[in-house]
Amino acid sequence: MSSNPYAAPKARVEDDRRAAAAAPIWNPSAAASWSLPFSPIFGAYLHMPNWRALGDEQKAATARTSSARITRASAGASRY
Repeated sequence: MSSNPYAAPKARVEDDRRAAAAAPIWNPSAAASWSLPFSPIFGAYLHMPNWRALGDEQKAATARTSSARITRASAGASRY
């Protein structure tokens, strides 16, 4: 018996996942924290590229819509 039954299996792996670069995204907690000194508009705007980098265009559109709505609400509130 020349082989070790407890040895790790040896397999050829064609697609090495470690070679792929991770998507550059903002930490969601950091994006939320940046919205405190600046505005919720800034936080919503920072979440938009996160969703794009993760490949979820629907949530990116939701973040863009939220940013636009908050901007309009802030502009409307500043009139009075």
